[in-house]
Amino acid sequence: MTPERFYNRLMLGLDRSDSIQVRVLGDIEVEMTLSAITFGDFVYRSNWDGMADYPFSNIQDAIGVFTTKSKGKLSGLYLDRESMDSLSYGQKWKHLKFVHWN
Repeated sequence: MTPERFYNRLMLGLDRSDSIQVRVLGDIEVEMTLSAITFGDFVYRSNWDGMADYPFSNIQDAIGVFTTKSKGKLSGLYLDRESMDSLSYGQKWKHLKFVHWN
C-alpha cells in the first residue's frame, strides 16, 4: 500500500472541524476481505480470444461468479518513525494535524 492510499483512506474517516487542534494516531487495525484464488484466475485471464467468447459465469445459465471469501483482521499495528514524521510534518499530510505521541 502506498502512503497516498493509506493517508487518503485515513482522511476519509476524520472529522474536518476547524476546532481540532491536534490528532494522535494510536494503533492501526486493518480489515481485509479476500476472494478465493479461483476468482482471480477466472476474472484476470490473459489468454482469452475476445469479449464475445469470454465466459460471464462459472455457473451454467447464470450471470455472475460464485466464489468463496475470507475475512481477516490485523490489529496492533503502528507506524514507524519515518512514516510518523511524514504524517506529522510532511508537506502533503501536516494539515491533518497529527502529532508524535511516544
